Amino acid sequence: MNNQFHEEKKNIFSWLKGSKKLIICDPYFYSFDKPKKHFKTQANYIDFLKKLIPNGLKELDVFHFEGPNRAILKSFSDYCREKGITIRCYSTSAIHDRVIIKDNDRAKMLGTSFGGLGNKIAFFVDLPEEDIELFKQELHKIRKSTESPPFYQN
Repeated sequence: MNNQFHEEKKNIFSWLKGSKKLIICDPYFYSFDKPKKHFKTQANYIDFLKKLIPNGLKELDVFHFEGPNRAILKSFSDYCREKGITIRCYSTSAIHDRVIIKDNDRAKMLGTSFGGLGNKIAFFVDLPEEDIELFKQELHKIRKSTESPPFYQN
C-alpha cells in the first residue's frame, strides 16, 4: 500500500500542475481526527496539503464540512496567503463526493478524502464535461446560500 500512496500522490500532483484556479470539494479537507497510515501527525497532513498546491496557483475554493479543524484551516490559509493565493472556504453538508475542478473546465473525482489516500484502493477519474457543468451549478447555489460569508483570504 505504500507504493500505492506514492502513485496516487504523484498522479494528483501531476494533474494539478500548472493550475491557476482550483476548486476542491472534500468534506474532510480540514479534518484530522487520529493518526493514519501515511499521516502520523496533524503536521504531516498539513504539510501534504501545502505540497498539494501547485506553483502559480492564483485562486482556491474549498468546500468542506462545517466545523473545520481550526489549526489546519489557519495553517493552510496562512500558507496560501503567503503564496499570494486567494482562498475562499465554504462550509457545507451538501457535498459527499470528493471532486477537484481545475481551471473551471476539467475535473476529477477522488474516491477518498485526501487524508485517506493510500489506506484503501481509490479511484482518481475524469468527470464528463456535462457532469462538471452540473456540479459547478450546484456549487454556485451553495455559494449563494451560504448563511455566513465564506472565509476569504489573500
